[in-house]
Amino acid sequence: MRSVSPLDCQSWLAPLGLLLDQNGWLQSVNGDLYPPLYVVVDYRTVDLSEISRRLLDWMPVGRERLLIVSKWWNYPPDQFTIFETIRKGCGVSVPLSEAPGHLFISTKESGTWYDDRPQIDVEEESVAMWLMGLMLKWTWQGYALVKGCQDAVWLGDAMLVF
Repeated sequence: MRSVSPLDCQSWLAPLGLLLDQNGWLQSVNGDLYPPLYVVVDYRTVDLSEISRRLLDWMPVGRERLLIVSKWWNYPPDQFTIFETIRKGCGVSVPLSEAPGHLFISTKESGTWYDDRPQIDVEEESVAMWLMGLMLKWTWQGYALVKGCQDAVWLGDAMLVF
């Protein structure tokens, strides 16, 4: 995982015709985003890591993935501390406010069996899966995207929006 600044997130999104507005909402430059599909996630009964795992498996493979945290809360403080500690464990030295984007590589090819994933994909997907699950659990907000694909998944307020 590599962290990226808001400006780097904008540069990553620009070729897709997307941008983040001043409030952290994803917008289409042409205004042609499709009507959203809302999926409510009851985190009391659903395994959030499993939902995140399935979301990663649904995304196209072999392309870089971007997870943007656009809204988060500092209270209760242990949530923010856990998130930042995971980032530090992945080598990120700057705070979330300076680098809210998280880039994950994907090297596997389409049709790769789960157990046959390259080790780098296991590591990258594991971190992405848990960061996404924590975002859902804590009602933080953000987006998951894949390089070269305008489709985005909004994570937040215990729901996924496709």
